[in-house]
Amino acid sequence: MKPNSNSNTCANCDSQLVSKVEKGHAYLVCEGCKFWWNDKLLAQCTKARRPRPECHLLSLSYEPNGTDHHDLVLGLGSFRFRSDTYYYELDGPRDVYKSIQLMLESWLEDITRAAPSDTVILPHDFSDQYTGWLKCTLSEDDKWTLVPGWSDIEGWSFNPSDYREAAAKVNDFNAVDDSISYEATTSELRSDIESSIRALSELRDCESR
Repeated sequence: MKPNSNSNTCANCDSQLVSKVEKGHAYLVCEGCKFWWNDKLLAQCTKARRPRPECHLLSLSYEPNGTDHHDLVLGLGSFRFRSDTYYYELDGPRDVYKSIQLMLESWLEDITRAAPSDTVILPHDFSDQYTGWLKCTLSEDDKWTLVPGWSDIEGWSFNPSDYREAAAKVNDFNAVDDSISYEATTSELRSDIESSIRALSELRDCESR
């Protein structure tokens, strides 16, 4: 999918944008993924946009734009959330691609090793004063329920490539929205995560040419 340069469409999902004013500031709000844009951010992300990995439900896409901000896209069904790779850049490997890859590989391990009734917490958003997580709970019939949310654990306090100790301390998880919840099987989640890893590797190869 090529980036859509039309300022009336979302740079996340191509849905139509609706103008809204909030506290005196003008925004463009996506009717599909509910993301709020300003003109500058929309233009920046449209220019840097990459195709979303092939997936059933879940994806994590890197869209480098030279700023380390708004360049990582979590896709969960119709839900989209953009975050910064600033703290990925500061991770042990000092390489955004490698940091994301190692984190995704840990996601894959956590999903694979889970037993029925287990809950695993997967990070994606590392910010100064909070972190964004996916809360994933496995049922007895191999159905995962995925809910995006937040914790007050700061993004600078641990590395994306080594998150398990921090995940074990997430006792303040708050869902983004009680209505946002998706289901998938273990096989579907594994396939989705593997697809995001492949897309990341292909992007790196392309960008290095």
